[in-house]
Amino acid sequence: MPADRIPKQVLYGELSEGKRSVGGQKKRFKDCLKPSLQEFDINHVNWESLAQDRFLWRTKVRQGLVTAECKCRLVAEGKRAARKDRVLLNGDPMRFVDKIQLLNTDLTIVVECIIAMLGNHSDGLWRDKLAPVDRYTYGSNGGVSNGIKDTNKDMDFQLRLPRMNLQNKTLKIASVTRIPFQNITRLSNGEYVEGGFTFEIINQLSSFFNFSYKIVMPEDNAFGKLRDENGTKKWNGMIKQLLDKEADLAAAMFTITEDRREVVEFTKNIYLDGIDILMQYPKESDNTSALLSPFSINVWAMIIASFFAMGPVIYAIQVLQRKLVKLDETTDRKNRFTLVECVWFVYAGLVKQGSELSPIYDSTRILFATWWIFTLIVTAFYTANLTAFLTLPHYKTIKSLDTLLQHSETTWLVKYGGALDAAIEEGHGKIFQKLRSSFRMGQGKHLRSDYEARSLIEKGGYVYLHETLSLKYLLLESYQRSNGKCVLALANQNFFEKPFGFAYPKGSPYAFAFNEL
Repeated sequence: MPADRIPKQVLYGELSEGKRSVGGQKKRFKDCLKPSLQEFDINHVNWESLAQDRFLWRTKVRQGLVTAECKCRLVAEGKRAARKDRVLLNGDPMRFVDKIQLLNTDLTIVVECIIAMLGNHSDGLWRDKLAPVDRYTYGSNGGVSNGIKDTNKDMDFQLRLPRMNLQNKTLKIASVTRIPFQNITRLSNGEYVEGGFTFEIINQLSSFFNFSYKIVMPEDNAFGKLRDENGTKKWNGMIKQLLDKEADLAAAMFTITEDRREVVEFTKNIYLDGIDILMQYPKESDNTSALLSPFSINVWAMIIASFFAMGPVIYAIQVLQRKLVKLDETTDRKNRFTLVECVWFVYAGLVKQGSELSPIYDSTRILFATWWIFTLIVTAFYTANLTAFLTLPHYKTIKSLDTLLQHSETTWLVKYGGALDAAIEEGHGKIFQKLRSSFRMGQGKHLRSDYEARSLIEKGGYVYLHETLSLKYLLLESYQRSNGKCVLALANQNFFEKPFGFAYPKGSPYAFAFNEL
């Protein structure tokens, strides 16, 4: 932002008038902002670049607010406990730490509490008395890191409170099968066997926070979208389970959208991905249209238009020139060309043949030379492209989403209840409006399984709109099942790129702690 802008002057300029304490400095807004950022655990050096990412900045501010409030609450509770017991902290530091733990055993987030009063108690013996602690870090001068003690350095203690221990509590986790992230199989006894990358994360969380879990699957096997039921907007799928408190966590790779963020909380972004098109591997087409393939329809139209226009233009110019410039009768007769002769010259130049016409007017000569150069360039490009089209195999494939929508014989598939399905139904972008119109015309179709989509595509006449990583996994599986033969292909049309993450109910006691891990 330029220095002459008013916001820049207000936030970063020094005040010319104002009050200050005796001996104190004139603080700018920027100077007052730095302590607040530090309270929120936000780096005051690069906060401006961090704020450019709106979603990341809002997440950091919300997390920092919770952390700062807990710090204030812990310090206030500690001081109140110290006043009640009339105990000096430098006499028994363990007593103060125990009281903080007792007052905050049910806290569901990991916060930092600076215990500056521990001072000289650097023997480290009190650390062994604490309940399971995530990690210990001392000041920037050295000291203890991850429980390793260095007594030769001055230390300012910084204690991280005990991590949340759920004491083998059973959490209800909502999930659906989505290869390769979640693969859930229902056994004959009604229980589920889970696998995939998502449940590797869940198992790590379960081990770290000491909880077990039970899988609850939505009846419609959907992630969740906002539906209109009897004039009322209601969510379905796993989002509905979170809203109805039927699940503590949705362990699935949700597309993080604004509509979903209004009703549930999400983890930090796990990865970014967009939508691509999975289709049957294109077959090699014949070269019956190779003669017209080197140029597009627009180019052919311009060539034909110039062919029919150039002859009359040359004839009109030489007639006008003859009226403006008076020549003797013999010379004038030699340079008097009929319309048929001019059109024949244009055709002869296009097929790279000579002509007996020899104009003497400069304007006519320039038109003749321009047409020869034009035909020379066009024929050279046509010959080179025609050779390439006749030599290399040509595949008829879907090159864009618009090309797909123009093929009325091809049916596109979309996963029911997903973010793309909701965007097609409610989205305002031009792409979603086209897809919505195509779906209403019967060209689109819902499905509930990736494997169902793969089998339909292999039969022909179908394409699948889905997240790129999932489509690549289906592509790999198809390649392995067909013994190294390419059966499916990607169109490489990446759109609707969004972050992905797990979902929690609003106000979940587990969200912040799980995110921090």
